[in-house]
Amino acid sequence: MIICLFTFSSCRDQARGFNNRGLFAMERGDLKLAIAKFDQALMFWPWDYKVLNNRGLAKYYSGDCNSAIVDYNSAIEKNDEFYVAYNNRGLAKLCISDTLGAIEDFSKAIELNPNDGMAFRNRGKAKISLGISDGNQDLLKANDLGVSTDDEIKRFN
Repeated sequence: MIICLFTFSSCRDQARGFNNRGLFAMERGDLKLAIAKFDQALMFWPWDYKVLNNRGLAKYYSGDCNSAIVDYNSAIEKNDEFYVAYNNRGLAKLCISDTLGAIEDFSKAIELNPNDGMAFRNRGKAKISLGISDGNQDLLKANDLGVSTDDEIKRFN
């Protein structure tokens, strides 16, 4: 870990810069570079739950779902009201076939933000995959919130 010899705000600014570079790399599809930039951001500001979430996304898109879950867990430990990390962790749990765990995470995201259409969509699809009858209600709610049930899932910060 880098010990930041700059001012408090300078360390945070350095982290934000690396986070932004990571987001840019992820948007271009360079996931390896994105993960490296998020790693650098966390060396300057290890408390940033949004960077942990973003690194988790890059790992998830890389297919490393177990490592993504570790990052989402860390983000949630740092801010247990950050509903985006619950939704993203749910997606990673689907990746490792933990559908019930994913439904729990999507439900927590909805509890924290009842207007999160993506969480409703994801929970609905997960429920339907298990034959749970009210999954369609979640899909309808997602549509009411403006989220198509066929949209690509992206949750950056």
